[in-house]
Amino acid sequence: MTLGSDPDVESADFDAGFTSDKHNLRAPDLSVGNVPDVPGWIPGVPPLALEYANTGQNERDLHAKVRTLLERGRAIFGLYA
Repeated sequence: MTLGSDPDVESADFDAGFTSDKHNLRAPDLSVGNVPDVPGWIPGVPPLALEYANTGQNERDLHAKVRTLLERGRAIFGLYA
């Protein structure tokens, strides 16, 4: 809520699906920026992606998601419970 209410944030959404290439489909827990209000996968990656991690989460999958988004030159901020 705090990020979405920032006046500089044009768009933000939970679990928005992004496709950076034909082999990678990712849906960060929270995406800030580049989140159009249309159905379907969004080309590219968000400028800021937040991923919430907790015990019991598949760490290999989490690292793969983070790596894919970072390789595309974007920021990731991970919160670990």
